[in-house]
Amino acid sequence: MIRTKPKEKSTGLKRTPLKRKPFKRKSPKKRIIKTPDKLPSKTKLKRIRKAIDKVVTKRKSKGLRIRIDPLDSLVSEYVRKRTKGFCERCGKYYGWQNLQACHFHSRRKISVRYDADNLAGCDFGCHQWLDGNPLEKVEFFLNRLGQVKFDLLNSRARITFPRPDKKMLTIYYQQQIKLLDAQNNT
Repeated sequence: MIRTKPKEKSTGLKRTPLKRKPFKRKSPKKRIIKTPDKLPSKTKLKRIRKAIDKVVTKRKSKGLRIRIDPLDSLVSEYVRKRTKGFCERCGKYYGWQNLQACHFHSRRKISVRYDADNLAGCDFGCHQWLDGNPLEKVEFFLNRLGQVKFDLLNSRARITFPRPDKKMLTIYYQQQIKLLDAQNNT
């Protein structure tokens, strides 16, 4: 026996368990954008901004970045002033503000990160060229330092402990910059 519901309203279709109701398309609802009467509090806005900043910084950074601390900029200034504004690779004059500090061993290696032998003052083009041609970079630093200093630099790069004393290095490089400024002014 087939059960059927009692007729409430006649639709003209006989309902059986095998037949379904015809599909009715609904008209699209109008979307009304409501503006809130009450704005979010300052703390909620701060949370939203932090969340947006996290998403944006994740998209921007393609890899891990090493932070530049004040000692990095001090060492960079010393290396660029040491060259008196001339690129150490091509020999052209750019002024010390337009030079960059080119590392032989990356800044990731803490033991030689602030070592003046590990750095050379180069213009942007030479810096990019040296970083793109590692064999020529080795040859450049080898000719610049000599075999003995180059071997010592490589051995210092393999040392992981103890870490360099940043306060002492800051004082040292500040004094060296003062000496370079005094020599350049006379």
